[in-house]
Amino acid sequence: MSYTYVLPRSTSFSVKGLVGYTFGPLRQKDLDIYYIESTKGHDTFMISRKITRTYYVLSGVGFFTISNCKYDVCPGMLVEVPPTVEYSYSGKMTLLAVARPRWFSGNDTHTRWNPDVVPEDSPCSVGREPWSTRVFGVTVFGRSPVGAVAGLSRRLLKYLPRNVTRFATALGPAPAAPSSDATESLAGLPRSDCSQQEESGAETARSTSVEPLRRQA
Repeated sequence: MSYTYVLPRSTSFSVKGLVGYTFGPLRQKDLDIYYIESTKGHDTFMISRKITRTYYVLSGVGFFTISNCKYDVCPGMLVEVPPTVEYSYSGKMTLLAVARPRWFSGNDTHTRWNPDVVPEDSPCSVGREPWSTRVFGVTVFGRSPVGAVAGLSRRLLKYLPRNVTRFATALGPAPAAPSSDATESLAGLPRSDCSQQEESGAETARSTSVEPLRRQA
């Protein structure tokens, strides 16, 4: 049983302005510990639904904005952010963060861009970029969950039409409307001959339709 943990080689999450690493998995199921390298800060302000986050500043300088109040931080300082409070942080610093309980989907509500990371005159500022664009840029454990879903959807859309086309081919071409000459020919035949010709045509259509299906089975 291991009692020590090392910094992961690959990032666990990344957004504009920072990258983060997650220690573990820990045996404490209700706890997450992150190592965060902030180059500019967190790109959005957010509100946590249930998670309390505690940040310890290892190096660098910056500030936290919590409930519209600015708090300068430096190495050795601890910042506690409770749920239901809007906050973000800015600066070039290294942080150790503790989250309890563990992060879960739907906990965080992103309220606005952090202008220290995404300037107001940037093409990425709120009002010029839809929220969906930001979501497609988020990665979890080095991969985009939304991108994975989009890729699966594209594969399904590419797969389904091909099978629909095969099924339509197996059914054979739609019967053409009889011409006036054919109608006159049928009208001039005795009833028994008409019936035989219709049955012969139906048998030919059935054999044409069933044979491609049999080859695919």
